[in-house]
Amino acid sequence: PTCVGCTSTVCVRPTEASVDFTGIDEDLNAPTFKADGLVCAAGYSGTPTPTVCTAAETTYTVTGCAAIECTRPATAGFDFGAAVETSLQVPSFDVTGVTCMTGYATATTGVTATACATAGAYTVAGCTEFSCIRPATPGYDFGGATENLLAHSFAVTGVACATHYAGTVAATICSE
Repeated sequence: PTCVGCTSTVCVRPTEASVDFTGIDEDLNAPTFKADGLVCAAGYSGTPTPTVCTAAETTYTVTGCAAIECTRPATAGFDFGAAVETSLQVPSFDVTGVTCMTGYATATTGVTATACATAGAYTVAGCTEFSCIRPATPGYDFGGATENLLAHSFAVTGVACATHYAGTVAATICSE
């Protein structure tokens, strides 16, 4: 006997943003289906697993790739109080509003936030700690001074008026 009317199901490649289909070895005929060499697309991680389609001319499915999720860093010198973390997922990463804390200067390019490459903290850049400089103003005796001239933790004690000078000494923090 001869059977007629039965044809093999042929799948269609899906359009998954999470999967990189470049260079795969693919057979779309359901009886011999394969999609070898799948990798997760940039910004995604995991192990992509293809599943054959169940009806002709429908897409096969690929699961196993998830968007990489970044977290807020704890980098010294950065103020996240006004930060807006619209998306912490790598493919659509969007963080704005990070500023420099007191005692840190903002770079001319501003403060930037860059997505993580693997799950973990994103990177911030653009804040540099600055130091104050001891003044050379006549009339002060720094002989007994204890100084921390870093702007974010500024502390000066023990400064006195020099011989033949009178008054109360008060050290104030510099500005950038």
